[in-house]
Amino acid sequence: MQMIDIKITKAAEEKIHDLTTSGEVEQGTIRVATGCAACGGLSFALDFNTKKKPDDALVPHDKWEFAVGREVQELVENITIDYVENEFGGNFIIETAYGTSACWW
Repeated sequence: MQMIDIKITKAAEEKIHDLTTSGEVEQGTIRVATGCAACGGLSFALDFNTKKKPDDALVPHDKWEFAVGREVQELVENITIDYVENEFGGNFIIETAYGTSACWW
């Protein structure tokens, strides 16, 4: 299994902290998930209410633990998670070698 590096910007760290301490989401493992985007490419997202699975790669971070499923491990080595707000709301931006995905919150 390859090493997975997850970088979190200050804005994303603050939003994750707000979500986990407010009770809006469960504290614990945060899953980096993937799916198909409407345009046919890959879409990455964060799942805050997740349980660990036996084949997950667990990536510790200063304050949280991220789970990366077997199906995603092949696709990522380096992940950067950011958070931005605009007039439509806020979203996490997940950047990988395959591109950038938005995870609306």
